[in-house]
Amino acid sequence: MENASNITITIEGGGSSSGARRVCKDRTDPDHVDIGDMSRNWKSSEALLLDDDYTWECSNSKIRVTQIQVGTDGLAVVVSKGGRARDCLTSAEVGGLTLAMLHWMFTDWRLGRS
Repeated sequence: MENASNITITIEGGGSSSGARRVCKDRTDPDHVDIGDMSRNWKSSEALLLDDDYTWECSNSKIRVTQIQVGTDGLAVVVSKGGRARDCLTSAEVGGLTLAMLHWMFTDWRLGRS
């Protein structure tokens, strides 16, 4: 394996929006990154999917990027034993939480508002 001493790799958090925002920044901006992590698809406000069906053009900079899926996110719902949330998950009256309920809980609550 060849040593690539001129390459620097920095790993930071910040969420999908941060990954999209930073990869779309002008390449001269010190906040620009070459690879941005996202656990979702692009929002229409961030980039436009081009006709080739794999290239995205950033809305704010016209930088073109390719999204490559390298994994799938998972979500575990964990509650304290004996806590109120556990009662909701196991209560006969409530009937537990459905997948639709979990989707609602973890989706932007503003989507249904006018």
